[in-house]
Amino acid sequence: MASYLRLRSAMDDRIAPIGVPAMSTVFAVVGEHRADPDRLLLLGADGRHYQYELPAGTATPVVPDEDWVLDPNPPPADELGG
Repeated sequence: MASYLRLRSAMDDRIAPIGVPAMSTVFAVVGEHRADPDRLLLLGADGRHYQYELPAGTATPVVPDEDWVLDPNPPPADELGG
């Protein structure tokens, strides 16, 4: 069974502007940054990726690239919502 996180994001206290999708608040850890292991790669229940920076504890949208080490078997995004 995959482990899931509910994190406080930098956007929790703000309303998304019109045309900007709301940010997920349910995540699974699916990787880490190669150069900075305190940056975790999350998969949101919305199917988008986010970076979670420790110890700041903020999650922000990111597009994974070769700088990220990815979990070879991430959970499907549709299973994250419960």
